[in-house]
Order: sequence, then structure tokens, then C-alpha cells
Amino acid sequence: MWCEDCEGGLLLVEKHPLGDASKIAVGRTDLSVTEGRKERVSRSDEESSMNADQTPSLPRITITPERALLDERVHLTLSGFPANIEVTLQASTQDDEGKEWRSQATFLPGEHGFVDVSSQPPLRGSYRTADPMGLFWSMTVTSGKGKQPASFVKTDLAVPTTITLRAQTNARMLATAQAERHHRANGVTELLVGEHGLIGKLFLPADPGPHPGLLVLSGSDGTVRERGAALLASHGYVALALAYFGAVGLPKRLARVSLDYFQHGIHWLQQRPEVARDQIGVIGPSRGGELALLLGAMFQEIRAVVASAPSGLMHGGVGTAPWVPAWIYQGKPLPHIVYKPTVSELVEVLSAMIRRTPFVGRPLYLKELDDQQAMERATIPVEKIQGSLLLISGEEDELWPSTLYAERLMERLSHHHHPFPYKHLRYKGAGHLIGIPYSFPYLPPAIAPLPNGLLVLAFGGSPQASAYADADSWTQTLVFLEESLNRPN
Repeated sequence: MWCEDCEGGLLLVEKHPLGDASKIAVGRTDLSVTEGRKERVSRSDEESSMNADQTPSLPRITITPERALLDERVHLTLSGFPANIEVTLQASTQDDEGKEWRSQATFLPGEHGFVDVSSQPPLRGSYRTADPMGLFWSMTVTSGKGKQPASFVKTDLAVPTTITLRAQTNARMLATAQAERHHRANGVTELLVGEHGLIGKLFLPADPGPHPGLLVLSGSDGTVRERGAALLASHGYVALALAYFGAVGLPKRLARVSLDYFQHGIHWLQQRPEVARDQIGVIGPSRGGELALLLGAMFQEIRAVVASAPSGLMHGGVGTAPWVPAWIYQGKPLPHIVYKPTVSELVEVLSAMIRRTPFVGRPLYLKELDDQQAMERATIPVEKIQGSLLLISGEEDELWPSTLYAERLMERLSHHHHPFPYKHLRYKGAGHLIGIPYSFPYLPPAIAPLPNGLLVLAFGGSPQASAYADADSWTQTLVFLEESLNRPN
């Protein structure tokens, strides 16, 4: 499949069919949040476009729907504007830290003063091609302290994010409108988990179920992925977002993390009355993707694994000596790649820290692959996973070679004649972080600082290609989970 609207398009590699995901197009189905349930509303292009004879006399911005889930595409039109005179459409919002985020695009209305943002490319602006959600994913921060890359901060998921749209011609404001982006559907509830040694949050769908259960993992940032879990619960999954280091009672850093902890979390989830105990999956990005694959290989209860920007190798701890393992099980360390950087490589890292320049880790991780014996010892035996796999990667990942890792996993699965479906989605032009579509909280900058602030990491990828990867991979993730965990249509 090829995307003409994104840089480089999409290359899809599929070795075992999972069904036709292309039949479920992002944005062609709306998820209603007004009644707290899934409401599917199909729209044809004819229904979503305005006839020239119906153009109102006053300038107007129309957003359909005005209230929508974070991953839902909207239809955006301008009508009643002066013909053949440029109009600039600006979107703005604030995050929970008070930082202002803004994007804009300039269009030329036709003779009837009408613009359909989904089909008309902007003359100029923060994005380049026709895209109904371009103003949403292309937002950048316009305020805030320091020069570090900014992240959109959302702390209260119960409160929607309001996007204000303003249209002006010749510096004169002609129309305004607002869109609400909801972080969870009505009826989704959250419970703080702090029992039996587990730390995290549980998100429950509106109806009692039983529903498939998902472990939702973070990467090396150590955060609890509440927003992803809340959105998955909005789609009908009981989602347990677990912390596994950096919290009271857990390891201080991603080092010597016990897999027994996750095994306990799986059993705890299975015992919940809202959960279908034989329908358990796990989803995670980066080091969380590595962990998701490892948990699937270790514990037969897991029936579906989604790993974004994953490694098929077990790496060592973060912020520790090279020989310290990231993962242990029943008190014993699991084998991992031990890479000792050269003096010149250490100087390169130190230089990046001093100059505050982005550090590209990919070359170092590629050198690890030179030791074939060490690599084989540290390879995750993904063929032992008792369920389906979905791997997601961006070909411009600058943190580590996730596309190469994923391709090697696909070869291993093929070699072992893995009996369950498996698929690799690889995206040209996209970087390390691929997440929820249309949602500035999930669109990371090309570079981001480590939690200690000492080193800025390069993630790679262009915003436009990453936005396409977000939208396509999220659609296919929902299809994958539905098919793999036997959810009813």
C-alpha cells in the first residue's frame, strides 16, 4: 500500500494475513462520545461536501463532529468567504501547563467562497498536503521556557482539550469555531491500582463486559501510559497501564526489572470480573515493545502482542553499567547484549551533552549486531508466543534500528513456521515514536530529552510521515486486536 500524501509513502510487509485492515479507514467511522458508546456513522463524500448553491452568505467554519474522541477524524470546511481571496485558518489550544500550541494553513476559496480542508491542499502553512487533520497534528508550542523540545502535557483525562479555530482574511477575523477532543469516551472509568505490589491505573469500558484485557506498557521514559489505556478502554478493552520502574516499591530505573511482576499483573487482570480471562494482550513502544515481546514469549496467557519500534534483542539496563541486565525472572538475570562503547563513542556522547545537540543512537546499536553469538543469546524467542504479533516501525528511526530488528523477527517467525498471524508495518519517513493519530499529545518532537535532562535523543522522522504512520498503524492496531482477541463485531 502506498500513501501519496506522505513523504515516501507506506511500505507494508505482511508474511501471514491478518484480514483486510484497509476496509476500516480511519475517519470514515465516527466513535461517538456523546452517549458513552460506540456509534458508527458512515459518511459519503457527497454527504460531507456542500453544494455551491447552499453556500451561506456569512463566513463560517464547520467542524463535524464538534465533539470527538482523540483518535477520530473530523470534517472541516470553510464557507461564505470572499471568493479568490486568501484565507488563513489558525488552530490553537493550551495544555495543562499553560503552554500555547498553534498551527495554521492558508487556502484560496473558489468562486463560491468554499474550502474543503480534507481535499484542498493549503497554499502554505504548518503542513503541506490536503489533510482534514493537518491543523491538529502539525501544532507546535509557541510559549514555554527553555530551548528543550516541548511535549503536550495532559494531566486530567476527564477534561477534553478544546481547539479554537480562527479564520481571517487580510488580517481581519471573519469566523471562529471550537472542537472538543475527548481523551476517553463517556462511561469509561479509571481505578488507581496499588494492591498486591502492582502500581498503575486500570481503565474500564462503559459496559460490564467481559472484555479482552490489555497490559499497556511504557518505554524507557517510565511513565504510566494513561492516555493510551483510556483510549483503548473507549474501544472496548480493559486496559491496565502499569508502571514498572521509577515508583515506590519498584526499581529506581529500568534495570533488574522482574518479569514476575508482570506475570502477577496478568493473573490479577484475568481475575477481574470485567475481563475475559482467555483474551489477554500486551502493547508497548520501544523498550516497552521489547518487553511486550518478551512477556509474550514467557507467558502463554498472552494471545496478542503489539510492539512499536521494538527490539527483538534483550538490552541492558538504562543508566547503569553495561553488564547490568534490564530484565530478571525468578531472581535470575536474563541474557542481554553487553556493548562497551569505545573512547571515541564516549567522547561523542559527552560532546552531545555539553552542546545540547541531538544524539543519534542508531549507529551504536548497529555495532551490537556484529557479535553473532552474543546476539543469538540475547534474541527473544518470539516463536514461543502463543498468539498473534503486530510489529510497527519507522524507517527513519534514529534512536535504534527498529525496522531491521522487526524484519529479523519476521524472518525468525517464518523460519519457525509460527502458527499464528504476524505482520510488520514499516513506514517510510517515520521515526522512532509512532502513536495515537490526530493527537498533539502523542506527536513527539523529532528530538526529546532524557528524564535526567542531560542528553537529548534524536528520534528521527518527519512530522508529516509520522502523522500518516500514526493514523494508519492505529487503525490496523485496532483491527489486529479485534481479530486476535476474538472480539465480536
